[in-house]
Amino acid sequence: MKNLVTLSLVFILQFSIPHDCFSQSYDPDKVNKKAGAIYGQAYEDATAGNYDAAIRKINAALVIEPKFVDAFLSRAGIYANLKKYDSSVIDFEKAFLLDSVYSKSYYLPYSISLAGTGQFQQALDAINKFLSNDKLNPQSVKAGNYRKSTYEFAVNYEKTHPVKNYAFAPQNLGDSINSSALEYFPSLTIDGSKMVFTRRINSDEDFYESNFIDGKWSKAKPLSGKVNTNFNEGAQTISQDGQWIVYTGCNYPEGQGSCDLYISFKTKNGWSEGENLGPIVNTDFWESSPSLSPDKKDLYFASSISGGFGGRDIWVTHRSATGKWSRPENLGAAVNTGGDESCPFMHADNETLYFNSNGRMGYGSTDSFLYKKSNRYFVAGSREPRLSYQHH
Repeated sequence: MKNLVTLSLVFILQFSIPHDCFSQSYDPDKVNKKAGAIYGQAYEDATAGNYDAAIRKINAALVIEPKFVDAFLSRAGIYANLKKYDSSVIDFEKAFLLDSVYSKSYYLPYSISLAGTGQFQQALDAINKFLSNDKLNPQSVKAGNYRKSTYEFAVNYEKTHPVKNYAFAPQNLGDSINSSALEYFPSLTIDGSKMVFTRRINSDEDFYESNFIDGKWSKAKPLSGKVNTNFNEGAQTISQDGQWIVYTGCNYPEGQGSCDLYISFKTKNGWSEGENLGPIVNTDFWESSPSLSPDKKDLYFASSISGGFGGRDIWVTHRSATGKWSRPENLGAAVNTGGDESCPFMHADNETLYFNSNGRMGYGSTDSFLYKKSNRYFVAGSREPRLSYQHH
């Protein structure tokens, strides 16, 4: 069972943290052998990404061995990977109840799951317990301190902004849009009547569209024309008038690099074959996540090209009166950091840029931010001004 104890950490921490030499009551070497064998099979399923199968096997192991602490810890980690944080918290707390000494090294992933449910004060308490363990390795201490800083940010933000004047209540768009395949990266025309998104089937990404008619979305179908190919068409932005699509094409034969930006135009015969935006915009690095301004004069995108502030930065290229795109400009320190910035989205007001970043203090590894061109301020968590920068 010792190997299974170490392996269970793969689901939770991604690195090893030593247990105390003496456990309060739980002894992994005394776990029922049949339950241990099933647990080992669950581990193989989980490492292969078969989480549903892994959970079923862990459930079976727990029927045989109801006090199987490692099984609860591993299932908690799997639920966290699936972003089922409520279930993850329940399993962590079961493990703590069964043996708080053996399980105390898991207060880090437990804190992450608590934060996933919005319980930031409890997450802060948990990470402080984690950091009180004097047997942590330097990597664990570094990870714990990073999480502590994000929880402190969340707790302090709530104290200084007690009035919550926003509501987040997502609704599933139903089977006209969603299927058993993966659907992601949607964009809408300005009137909200057409949605274009990516659907991935058997590793092949194509664009689908749906129209909002009589209060509901029509059954999604592949975009007509020649824009979809045997290669992967991914992140896209449809112009607000519904006439252009700029998108990410990866590993195209004529590509400049791994992923390039392409453009397709709506015609009477459907969408035209994608055109590479050329070596002025694309490089032998990674270009993706385009967003057109409402007037179609500016194109924002993320790129890993060298010369930026971090791994991935947000850039902009401008379209001239002749239809040519300019050499991209880095948005500068107002937006980019030493971390990664991606997924830009320019609002219809042509002033507000939304994007993701893991280089600024926020609630976790990657948060959403916005940048206002006119007022020149940065907003953490899309709420209100916190940090001011000059727009470059």
